[in-house]
Amino acid sequence: MMLNFLASLTEYERELIMERVNAGIAAARQSGTRFGRPLSAPAVTANNLLIAQDTRVKGRTAEDAARLLGGVARRSTATSTQTPDPPKASDR
Repeated sequence: MMLNFLASLTEYERELIMERVNAGIAAARQSGTRFGRPLSAPAVTANNLLIAQDTRVKGRTAEDAARLLGGVARRSTATSTQTPDPPKASDR
């Protein structure tokens, strides 16, 4: 019986926490706070894509293109340029 009481008390406390968190999120949104990943400027994204594609056309790897752009993952560079990486000498 004591465990049932503690379980119900814990469940009630969890509901209170969720209500407070949701109220805080709603208040933050009301005041103009944005959540999630920040948006990047479309012009910057388009420019980076052109640089990455140009690098790939010149025969360099997606890793090289990502390193050139700085702060961009190799996988996202390879996906956005849609060309497969040439096999590395270590893969043969």
